[in-house]
Amino acid sequence: MPIPQVRSEKAGEILRRTREARQIPLEEIAKRTKISLRFLNAIEKGEDRILPADVFVRGFMRSYARILGLDPEEIVEQYKQDHGIMMNGGEEDHARPLPLFFLWVSLAVIGVCLIAALVFFFWPRSRTPGVPIMPEPAPKMEAAPSPPSAAASIPASAARAMDSVDLLFSRHCWALVRTDNVKAYEGFKEAGDQLKYQIRDAFYLKVGDAGAVQVTHNGKPYPRLGDEGQPVELNITASAGNP
Repeated sequence: MPIPQVRSEKAGEILRRTREARQIPLEEIAKRTKISLRFLNAIEKGEDRILPADVFVRGFMRSYARILGLDPEEIVEQYKQDHGIMMNGGEEDHARPLPLFFLWVSLAVIGVCLIAALVFFFWPRSRTPGVPIMPEPAPKMEAAPSPPSAAASIPASAARAMDSVDLLFSRHCWALVRTDNVKAYEGFKEAGDQLKYQIRDAFYLKVGDAGAVQVTHNGKPYPRLGDEGQPVELNITASAGNP
């Protein structure tokens, strides 16, 4: 006689009950999903303050559910119901609030930046005492400019080449991109979306689902980033052959 599902159970409790019924140690789940024991324990016990952002937690739960043979989307849907997360045009109306400590840190950083900006724009510029400011001489007019010498010309081949990095998404996925230490993109992409970049020094990528994105570097496909639903970070350094 099948055991009826308890609708009042939370997503973490369903995962824990199923794992214990199948006598699978939590360490085995951590080994197969590459998720830390600390996060797995927090998921089962519902300790949200320990967990990262919702987009990563949903990826963890999908990987956990697959190992147990459960429907990943049903587990994620139960998690959203547990936390009152409603979908509106593909984006969450509700996100878990940041811990109070990070809120205070963020406010402090914003305050420091504002003070620095005010000092930069309104603080009077100092001058070196005793040194008079001399007017600049008027430019001399020449009949015709002399042609540049061969030594002064810079051949096009000396210009530093740039690497290309392309991203192709196979399904809904959150991504953060930095090129040459400058933030280039942050948001969600859907199946078939592409991002293309030119870099001189470095490329950084962070995604919530490693199996949802294919990376191509200088026209060559990059090795698989990780398992489906697994958050991952990627750093690419520009080709060593560049001058």
